[in-house]
Amino acid sequence: MNAQACATSDDVNAWKQINWQKAQAYIRKLQNRIVKAHLEGRHGKVKSLQWLMSHFFTA
Repeated sequence: MNAQACATSDDVNAWKQINWQKAQAYIRKLQNRIVKAHLEGRHGKVKSLQWLMSHFFTA
């Protein structure tokens, strides 16, 4: 197996250090903001919030 394809132990440790409750709360708030923007017809805002969510590390 190629050494570049494997995760380093630093990546594994960083993954374990994530505060998952905080990350989950952030994603939930972001999802609520997306729904609210959609209901208000603010499609540009929806698009930007979706981009933000898709680029969030723990999402």
